[in-house]
Amino acid sequence: MGLLVAWGDDANFVVSVGIPSALLAAGAAVPLAAPHRGLAPQHAGLAPHGRGYFAVTSNTVQFRARVEVFFGLDILNVKGHLAFDALFQFSPFFFIIEISASLSVNVFGAGLFSVSIRGSLKGPAKWQVKGHGSISILFWDIDVDFEESWGEEQRDEAPPIRLIDLVVAELTKADAWRAILPASASQPVSLRKMPEAEAALLLHPVGTLRVSQRALPLQLTVSKVGARKPEDVKRVTVAVAGAGLTRTGDAMEQFAPAQYQDFSDAEKLSRPAFAPERGGLELSAPGNDLRSSKMIRRVVLYEEIIIDNNYKRFARRFRGFFGSLFEFFLKGSAAARCEVSMATRKQTRPFEERITVSGATFTVASQQNNRAVAEEAVAFHSEAAAREYMTARVAADPSLAEQWHVIPSVEQAA
Repeated sequence: MGLLVAWGDDANFVVSVGIPSALLAAGAAVPLAAPHRGLAPQHAGLAPHGRGYFAVTSNTVQFRARVEVFFGLDILNVKGHLAFDALFQFSPFFFIIEISASLSVNVFGAGLFSVSIRGSLKGPAKWQVKGHGSISILFWDIDVDFEESWGEEQRDEAPPIRLIDLVVAELTKADAWRAILPASASQPVSLRKMPEAEAALLLHPVGTLRVSQRALPLQLTVSKVGARKPEDVKRVTVAVAGAGLTRTGDAMEQFAPAQYQDFSDAEKLSRPAFAPERGGLELSAPGNDLRSSKMIRRVVLYEEIIIDNNYKRFARRFRGFFGSLFEFFLKGSAAARCEVSMATRKQTRPFEERITVSGATFTVASQQNNRAVAEEAVAFHSEAAAREYMTARVAADPSLAEQWHVIPSVEQAA
């Protein structure tokens, strides 16, 4: 059994279960001495072995088992097998079961008697049984084919789902709302402990409110949700209606594209298991983040009174002899060692130049020269978003279907 779980930007989930033939071995061949000179050593014994697998996908369950049996000697033996294959599909519900079996008696390498049968059962709408049977005795063979079907053509599908209700239910959860501090801000003070209901609503004056969900990708045409078809709409968009906060960006989440769009088996294997899609919004206060209230200037007057008239003879220039010592001790002071101090920030960022790595993007390009077909088609955050754009343009002009394709942005021509 193998299990692969990966998260982050390259998320994946794989489960593989198999039964090796050695695990089912129940006997071993026993060597026998040759009774006459010139004859090869013979083997006898009971040696069954088998293999099988079990697989689960988002819409199917598949399993198989096969057992083979050998009993006797090389010159006289009995061989047989029994195999079973099954596939169950959830939506629409469908299954197919295939069974095969055989038994043969061999003498000096020639078949003395054999019987075999294989067949399949499909259902439940409509039911179909199909198979083939064969009996062989020396030089005579008897073959029989059979096929029978009954019932009506119908498919039972999972009940449809309302996408609007699904998204609304996810956005009403408390964990869908998060208050995020500004990138350059810190929290050098400790806040008093507050109830969770109140603490979840605290937002930094120039912070960001992230509203996101992982049930459905937004601004993307959806043909299904798991095994269920949408009932009300096929595309959901979340917008800001109030005036208190404005949209500053999209909240990206990891979604499995095959759970929301129809792909062929080849596309499911070739495309990434997860891709970043819009899951919500990021909101902030409108206007300039660094704005402040109206400045008020006030002149402060003070009076200085010196009581000791002899202080002048003891006065020393602080930065004269002690200036270098002051700067030396300042480097190790509590202010310099503070996490939010400039000295600490320079230690973690010793160079002004920075290198940033952007995520993978996709481009809708011409098949002739791999150049972007438009300025807005240069960089999409996911392959599904790029195909969404291409599908909309092809719907308006069908002639573009054979001229455009989606490629990674690194492959586009300059």
